[in-house]
Amino acid sequence: MASPPEQNRTYESPLGQPEALLWFFQDRDGKEQGPMPFRDLRASAIKKDLSANMLVWREGEKARYPSQKIVGLLPQFQTEPNKDAEPISSVDNDNPYATPNAERTIAEGPPGGLYLPYLRQTHFLALLGFSATAIGLTYLGTTLSDPPSRSIVFAFSIIALLGWLAFSLIYLKRAWDMLNMLGAPMTGVKAVLIFLIPFFNAIWSFVALLGWSKLWNFNVSVHPGLSDARPVWRLMFLLFCIAFMMGQVIILMLWMSKEMPDDLYNPRHQFALGTFAVTFLLSLGTWFQLCRSVNFLARKKS
Repeated sequence: MASPPEQNRTYESPLGQPEALLWFFQDRDGKEQGPMPFRDLRASAIKKDLSANMLVWREGEKARYPSQKIVGLLPQFQTEPNKDAEPISSVDNDNPYATPNAERTIAEGPPGGLYLPYLRQTHFLALLGFSATAIGLTYLGTTLSDPPSRSIVFAFSIIALLGWLAFSLIYLKRAWDMLNMLGAPMTGVKAVLIFLIPFFNAIWSFVALLGWSKLWNFNVSVHPGLSDARPVWRLMFLLFCIAFMMGQVIILMLWMSKEMPDDLYNPRHQFALGTFAVTFLLSLGTWFQLCRSVNFLARKKS
């Protein structure tokens, strides 16, 4: 049962690379139905041709899932048929983001019936805890006069810092995985791996963070399933990217001059430490918004 070409639903992200959202399902007789756009899959669920525990899958994917796992596919409650409602074919096929009529709304879930089993929630408090621990232990280490004790405290401080870095990258990966399901061309793995390249990551932050904020705000503005989501403050993402780049330049200069910014009376050291502090504070604000956005869809699937 192939859909007519004009009904194929296509998503085009701001970066191009359209992605067709075509689906299949296995009917009660065990026959494969599809490919079809999600609006037709949803229509089959409304007509009860597709019910709970039937298998559905996306074109090109091997994994098959019970229909109740697809966010926004099965109606959450059954209502009497509305004789005055427009027929399903009256939905504007030229505008894939047009709001469906009341009988087929997907406002209870993200657009396109995206399957989100692996989109786990983020925990910003974990980031905050690791960063506060690293700062506190570092300060404690500077007050100790016993070298062995200082070494132990600084070692735990480094562990806390690595924990903060690990969680930050994990949450960045989840953020890009979320956008990849919404049609973005880049995966979370690619975003994180390039972010690990020293010094180049300052330039990459404009793609991985500022670019992410642009794509998220775009999806929030066009998808009915994200109508309740909050857009992020792109200015904060931009400021963080600029501060992060400045911090990398300062680190490179300090490394070449073989000096540590530990003199609070030295203007150069004051500027370096101030830049690091501002970058850290901006990173907290940036990742808070990123975590909040991921959690919106992570909660939608449950």
